[in-house]
Amino acid sequence: MHTIKPNSGITIAGIRQYGKTTFAKHLIRKFVAAGVHVVIYDPLRQYTEFNSHIPQYFGTASQMAEFDSIAGQIWQQHFDAYYNDNSTAQKPRTMLVVEECENFIGQGMAKSAGMVKIVNMGGNVGIGYTAITRRISNLDKTVFSLSDNVFIFRFFSNNDIKYCAEFLPSGYDALLPKLTVGEYLHYKGDGSVIRCAPIALR
Repeated sequence: MHTIKPNSGITIAGIRQYGKTTFAKHLIRKFVAAGVHVVIYDPLRQYTEFNSHIPQYFGTASQMAEFDSIAGQIWQQHFDAYYNDNSTAQKPRTMLVVEECENFIGQGMAKSAGMVKIVNMGGNVGIGYTAITRRISNLDKTVFSLSDNVFIFRFFSNNDIKYCAEFLPSGYDALLPKLTVGEYLHYKGDGSVIRCAPIALR
C-alpha cells in the first residue's frame, strides 16, 4: 500500500460506488494508527465510524462559515505551535479530510480562507489535507496541482475527464471511463502515473 506523509496533500476523486470512499477510509485508518490527528468533515455521513464532524448547516449558506471556522482553527493552532511556541514539545500533526471538497474550495466560487491556507501552506506546519470529490471538474485546480498524491477512480463525464487530462500524461484520460470497481490511477506530484488494480482494503 502507498506510503503517504501525514502533512501531504491528497485528492481522491471518482463517481459513486467505484471505491473512492472505501479507499479514503483505508487511508484514514492508516493515519489514525500512526498517531495522526484526523479531522473529517462529513456532509454525506459516510465516515461516522471515525466520529466525524457532521455539518449542522448542511445544504445551507451557513455551511461554508461552519467549515471555514473548523479549517481556520486547525490552521491557527498549527501556525502557533510551529512559529510561536518555543517549547520542545512535539509539534502537532493533523490530516483534514473533506468530503464534497469542491463545495469549499471550488472553481469560480467563494472559497474557505482556512482551507486555502491549508492547501497552499499546511505542509509547512504539519497539516495535510485529503480532498474527496465526485465532481472533480468543480474542484479548484490548485488543490489538484498541489496534491502530492491523487487517486482517480472511474469518471465518464466529459467535463471531469477534460479536467484530469490537463494534469495526466497523454492518453491516461482515456482510461478513466474504462476503470473497473476499485481500480484507479495514482498520479504523483512528480507527474508520474500508475494504473492500480483493485485491491482488498482492510
